[in-house]
Order: sequence, then C-alpha cells, then structure tokens
Amino acid sequence: MYTCEIKSHIEGIKSRYAQTVIVGWAVSLQKREIEVWVTCRNQPVEGLSAEWTERPDILSAFFGVQAQAAETEAPFGFRISFPSSPEETYRLTFSEKGENGRRQVYVVKGEQAEPAGIEGIKARLKKGAKRLLGRGESGRDGKTVRRRDTGSGPDRQCGVEEQDPLISIIVPVYRPEPVHFMEMIRSVTEQTYEKWQLCLADGSEDGGGLESLVREAAGKDRRVIYRKLERNLGISGNTNQALEMAEGEWIAMVDHDDLLEPEALEEAVRLLRTEPKAGFIYTDSDLTDEDGIKCYNPLFKPDWSLETLYSANYITHFSMIRKDIMEAAGGFDSRMDGAQDWDIFLKAAERADVVCHIPKVLYHWRVARTSTAKSVETKPYALDAQLRAINAHFKRMGYNAQAFFQDRERYLIRVKWSHNVSWQTLRFEEGRGAVRTAEMRKELPSVYIIAFGTADPAAPETCEELAQWAVCGGIGLVFPKLLNQDGRIVSAGIRVTEGHAAVLYQGSGDHMADQMGNTDWYRNVHAQLPSLFAVSAENWEKYGAMEAGDSETSMTEYACRLSGAGLRHLMNPFARAVWKG
Repeated sequence: MYTCEIKSHIEGIKSRYAQTVIVGWAVSLQKREIEVWVTCRNQPVEGLSAEWTERPDILSAFFGVQAQAAETEAPFGFRISFPSSPEETYRLTFSEKGENGRRQVYVVKGEQAEPAGIEGIKARLKKGAKRLLGRGESGRDGKTVRRRDTGSGPDRQCGVEEQDPLISIIVPVYRPEPVHFMEMIRSVTEQTYEKWQLCLADGSEDGGGLESLVREAAGKDRRVIYRKLERNLGISGNTNQALEMAEGEWIAMVDHDDLLEPEALEEAVRLLRTEPKAGFIYTDSDLTDEDGIKCYNPLFKPDWSLETLYSANYITHFSMIRKDIMEAAGGFDSRMDGAQDWDIFLKAAERADVVCHIPKVLYHWRVARTSTAKSVETKPYALDAQLRAINAHFKRMGYNAQAFFQDRERYLIRVKWSHNVSWQTLRFEEGRGAVRTAEMRKELPSVYIIAFGTADPAAPETCEELAQWAVCGGIGLVFPKLLNQDGRIVSAGIRVTEGHAAVLYQGSGDHMADQMGNTDWYRNVHAQLPSLFAVSAENWEKYGAMEAGDSETSMTEYACRLSGAGLRHLMNPFARAVWKG
C-alpha cells in the first residue's frame, strides 16, 4: 500500500496584489531534503520564492524530544510566494530530493488550497459531510472575519478625472526583508487609482540583491523611482530624500514593509473630490503578521482631534498631506526620530484648513521583530521623542503647557496647562437651572463648574483639571471620566456617529485599550451623562446660561448650542468623578 513519506500542512494562505503567499510546514519522514515548485496549466510559474525556517515544534512532533534536545536543524517551516491570478488554478508540489522521492501536491485557487489525489477527495468528502450536518467550517457562531474581496486586474481600475492629483508615496528604506519590501511595492502597483509615483530612498549600507530587485520593478513600472543613498541618514533623513524625489501634489507615507489595501488611494481621491479644501487625510489601520497572512487588532480611529493627538499618535498610517503643507513644515526633523511622523502630523495640523478621516481599514502594519507595531520597547528612544514633538508644538503655538508621562510603562501622556484660572461651582436644580451657591466669590471667576448632584463632590484637583482645559481656545465644555465605586467606567463621554449615540467605554475597566484606542486618551465628545462639567466664564456669557428643565435635556441642549457655535467638547481622563446617579 502506498504511504506518503511527506507530511505537510498549510497554516495560512493569502492572495492579493497579484500574488499568493502560503505558509505552513513540510517534513520528509526519511529526513530527506524537500524541493518545492508551482505549476499552472502544466507550466512552471516564474517568480516563485520559497523560504524555509526553523520549526522545533515539528521536529519534536515527528522525531521526538531527543532530536529537539540535540538542537538538530529543523528547517521545516515554509513561506512560499508566487505571482498569481484569481482566475487560475495552481498546483503546489513538495518533493523529496533524489531518486524515487515521494511527493505531496496541493491544488491552489485564490485563498483555497486542497490536497490533490486521494487525500483531496477525503478532505472534500469531510467538508461535504459537515455541510450536510449543518456544521460548516464558518457557521453563524464562527468568529472568522474576512476582508472584502476587491478583485484584481485592470477591470477594477477607477477612472482618473482631470483635477485628480498625482500622489507621491514616499518610503524610507533601511535593510528590510526583501520579500516584505517587494510585497509593499506590489501593494502600491496594484492600486486601483493609477496616478501615483513611488519614491524609494534606500539608506541600507549594502544595496546588494535588494537594489537589483527594485531596479527590476522600476523597469517594469516607470512610476517606481529608486534612489540608493550614499549613507544612511536615519529615518527622517532618508524620508526627506524620498520627499525630494516627489513630484505629486499630495504626499502619502508608507513604511518599507507594510501593506496598502488596493483601493487606499482611490478612497482618498474620492474624498478629495468632495472635500477640495482638505490638507491632511488619514484612514483606519490594523496589524498583519510577519507573513502578511492574518490581519488583526484593527484601530477604528477617532475623527480628527488635536487633543487626542496629545495622548497618542493615533493617526499613524495610512496618511496623506498636501505637499505644500509638508514643505512649509520643513519636512521631517531628525531630532524627532522615533516620533518623526507624530511631529509632522502636529505641524500639518497647524497649517491644514481641513483634516479628514476615512473610517476604513486601508493600511496593514506588519508586526516585524523590530517594529514599533510590535512594541515600543524595541525603540525606547521613541518615548522621549514623543514628548519632544508635543512640547515643540506647544512652543510653536505659544501654549503655556507641558506634556509628560503620567505612567511611562503604559505610555500614558498627560498635559499640564499653567493658566491663571479661578472657578466657581454652580449647582443645577431641575426647573431652575444653574443656581449660584451661597459661597459664591465676589470676584468674577474665569470658569464655572456645573454640578448636577449625580456625582460625588469634585475634589479640588478635579476642578483644577477641568478648569485648566476650559479656558483653552476652541473648547466648549470639559467633562470628567465617570467611574463607579468599584473603579469601572460609567461613561467616558457620549459620541454621536451616523445618528447613533453611544456612551463610550460604559462598563469597561479603567486603563484599558481596545479597537477604539485607549480609555486614558483625551477625547472630543458630543456630551456626557449629566454629572459635572466646566465652561469658561467667557463662553457662559457669550452663549448664555443653561436653560431650566430636566438635567438630561438641559445639558444636551447646552452642549449642542456650544458645538453649533463651532466649539468642541472634551473628556479629560485625568479629571475623575464618582457617579452615584
């Protein structure tokens, strides 16, 4: 009876950017070397890349713990990539080297791979049986999320209108993994919007094979422009070299091993057709594993908020800035290396009339071993640069403020203002509105703090936190983070999105992060549960006091009145109040 001498398993497969990537493991039970090839219509597929990596777990599973203890080499893990089309079917073959070597074959189409021959028949029968029993692999209770298929090929290219801009994508390059780097390039060349140029500034000490790969890609597409630098100028210096190459009206920023969704540029251009005054655009993003197979941890970013940008560089990628704004900002500052993007975003925000957010995941940040996508600990100098970037912004704007780490281990940044403020508490009573308390000061305060009686009396430090932000330009109402007696969040503010009002982080633990960011970020909100808020005396006089009525209606109406006047409301996570309503 025939017995396959090769055991293998495909752990992941991704087909996009006219390329298929397959990862998994393969082992010869006779400990023979394994060859791999791919064919399509009985012809070898050109451009095949196969990398083998150590897999001690497979070594132990098939050859025992003694083999693992002996530190025997175990190059059983594979990463295979090849040019592909979703309409074609491919045959992936693993074969033992030498005479009479055994083979194992998979049939690959799109993101599906099935064993060929008897094993394939068994697998299909097994799947068919599951479907008949109503136990399909991705049932209604499954948790698998698939990205929308955008298709591929020229039939999906979007039209370019006369006024549409040339977009220059600038990429500083420094010793990337060649396979990851080429995948980044493919994610650009496969864009549905065609009016772009890719500017690559390579500061690697030895271009070597990387340079030849890029020049080959540039030969196939003249929109790919490559410059080999004489020396490494650092992340900012290399990026500025790429910026010098840019001819477009807009500058887009991409890291040398990350991936764009095929419609990333198209989505930006569609927005520009309706928002011609935009000067700064950003999108949502997620993480992808080192092989680019699995995408996870999406970040659904807040709409534009300068205050949130003081808490974290929530914008990251994908982002685009008008070239004239980028040039006016002076490009990238080497003194900010580690937070150079954060620095340029703050400078762009100082100059852009309109900042736009596209609420779609259009960028995949690869989690490489030395990437900040994996951990800021890989680049500890980045933390110091973050504070320098924010404080430099305060200095340029003439703000009397200082950013510092409240908790460095949790990357918790706090802003301390030094305004000369005084405040007075007003008690809200239903039917009467805000009532002056008996202990009112004779002198006019700079801030009023409205208390609804649904939270414990605010501590002086909470009032100070609220008051310092209330007198900042453009700020309407300042709310605290509301907690219950057990320290869980009652409300971190109320946001209205597409007509739906949501209480942020209701019931969540404090000091946590999720797909919306972090509970310790400064956030612009539309309102808060009626508990406590601060408003400057100037705005109180200019826009009037709160109307009498029930607390919910009165506070909501007042928040809408001020936001309608162009002011923005803030939830300050460092002003904390205990809810008892």
